[in-house]
Amino acid sequence: MREGRRGKGWLWFVIAGVVLCGVGAGVWLMRRMQSDQAKFPRLVEDARVGERILFQGVDVYPGWGKVLWKGRDILVERGKIAKIGASGTIKAEGAHLVKGAGQTLMPGLVDAHVHLSGSGSAPGHFVFWNEEHNLHAHLRAGVTTVFDLGGQAAASKAMRDKVRSGRWLGPRIFFTDGPISSPGSHPEPASSKLFPWPLNWMAPWLLTAIKTPEDAPKIVAALQRKGVDYVKMVVDQLPPGSPEMGETLVRALAAAAKAKGMRVFIHIGSAQNALVAARAGADVLAHGVYRDALTEAQAREIAKTGVRMIPTLAAFERSALMAEGKMQPSSLERVMHPPVLWEPLVGEKGKSFVDLPVLGEFAKGLLRAKKHWHENIRLLHRAGVVIWVGTDSALPGIYPGSAYHRELRALSKAGIPNDVLLEAAVTGPSRLIEKNPRYGKIEVGKVADLIMVDGDPLQDIRAVERLKMVMRGGKKLRFLHGVKATP
Repeated sequence: MREGRRGKGWLWFVIAGVVLCGVGAGVWLMRRMQSDQAKFPRLVEDARVGERILFQGVDVYPGWGKVLWKGRDILVERGKIAKIGASGTIKAEGAHLVKGAGQTLMPGLVDAHVHLSGSGSAPGHFVFWNEEHNLHAHLRAGVTTVFDLGGQAAASKAMRDKVRSGRWLGPRIFFTDGPISSPGSHPEPASSKLFPWPLNWMAPWLLTAIKTPEDAPKIVAALQRKGVDYVKMVVDQLPPGSPEMGETLVRALAAAAKAKGMRVFIHIGSAQNALVAARAGADVLAHGVYRDALTEAQAREIAKTGVRMIPTLAAFERSALMAEGKMQPSSLERVMHPPVLWEPLVGEKGKSFVDLPVLGEFAKGLLRAKKHWHENIRLLHRAGVVIWVGTDSALPGIYPGSAYHRELRALSKAGIPNDVLLEAAVTGPSRLIEKNPRYGKIEVGKVADLIMVDGDPLQDIRAVERLKMVMRGGKKLRFLHGVKATP
């Protein structure tokens, strides 16, 4: 009897091994088949101008305020801001000089919602992601810090370590593991349609589902062992009518995370989702209210909790454009990202995903609700909710780097003042993980994550798109591939 059981155990072990080998081979073959199809261009490299760089006569947005500092010299040494003075007052023999007349120097941008392990390819036209290209695309757009809100912790940690060691050029990376959801809820249904076999088959195994409140401490402990920076959970129906995490489970997870000193991001969709998440103690709502309309009373209640919000407005607007057959890639997207990613989504072709299971229901919901988006954001802003800037890239039609400037424009159009937007873009998120952040402001001693733009972004938010220079950790970057275009 025991020998029979032992034999069956070995049989299952062999079957599992064969399946895993088959899956691994399938993934490897997919990568090989697509390597020639998706040629990801090189976008940035270290300009190698030395460790001493002097910006002369540049205007400065320091990370706060409504007025630029006019005519400043700023010296960067060994990766940090060493001196700040009036124009012409700093002498630095042998330093690399950057003339700043008519330009604005400001802290590097922070994208508070990204997915580094994604390509943005269209459903039915899957292309494997190139993580190094995604990192370079963020840098090319002036993004020097990212918050990854859903990948695999091991892969994200490997990327972070490569950037820290200098093997890869990339933004500063904060990360979590795959999002926590309840069984059958988002992102499980969407993953089954966005990815081909064997990735769609693997998706449920890579996601963490909470079934009872007692699961929460164990889930948080497992995340801590993986070295994540925060917890991410999902409270949304995507597609509409699908399972959704209940309030009891949301509260249990948030309490378990807080007990361990961990920050909590919660993906939300509806006004009720936002209330549930805010009441449970979320630190950040990882989307705006995109499924329905907020009321003033709801906005005030959300604001009283102190929760921040990352609207990802441009991502929803882009998805709606695809559903309407109106999506057109910008000139910057055409240069930065290979055509195989965006061509299947252009114009009438973009409508194809409206007919797909799950994704089509999501798209139709966006078209019904889009009339509420701007007013929802205005209500939250007026109520005092702190808005941060994030893109949700890379997803179909939403590409690393260029999506950031699209989001700035969308939030500005929705009524967020430029001074509020700029602080949200560079300073606000920096305080989430570190009490005294090393980045996010132009001050002596801060890490030199800097961008230089043409014009005054306090007067014209599109000045941020007119990038003249990006510096990451004191390294001045050189733009490649002839990128001179609008996002």
